Amino acid sequence: MTQNPPGKIKAKIMAITLFKSADIGSTMRCAIHLNGRLTFSFLTIRKLDLFNKWSIELGQDASDLNNKNLYMWVYGFEKEGAFSINGSHPYCYLNTRELFESLKYDYKNRYIFFTIVEISTIDGQKSFQLLYRERKRTRFGSD
Repeated sequence: MTQNPPGKIKAKIMAITLFKSADIGSTMRCAIHLNGRLTFSFLTIRKLDLFNKWSIELGQDASDLNNKNLYMWVYGFEKEGAFSINGSHPYCYLNTRELFESLKYDYKNRYIFFTIVEISTIDGQKSFQLLYRERKRTRFGSD
């Protein structure tokens, strides 16, 4: 074993790579607020560039009405029949109260949110699945 002379330290050179949370392991999400609006997380707004989009279509699997997952398409123009994207920087939301009431989602008593997953791209149009999740709503948040 060799010893370093007094006052000198032998250093090993390292190459450290820093990981950015936005690049890995970050999940796009949206949630239904008490007022029935579907609101999007900041990460989702950024990844889908929602401030530069105009409308969103939502749908469900007609072959399984018990499946609470939804499907979503985002458009850079006002698509007839789609939900207009509303926003007040830095927030984006859809006015979906009547939709969620018709689907009988108990968003007033349950904290309902969706994990957004890209499922396909057809003719340049991306489609997403909104995976339904819920928790008990409490006065200060959820369990």
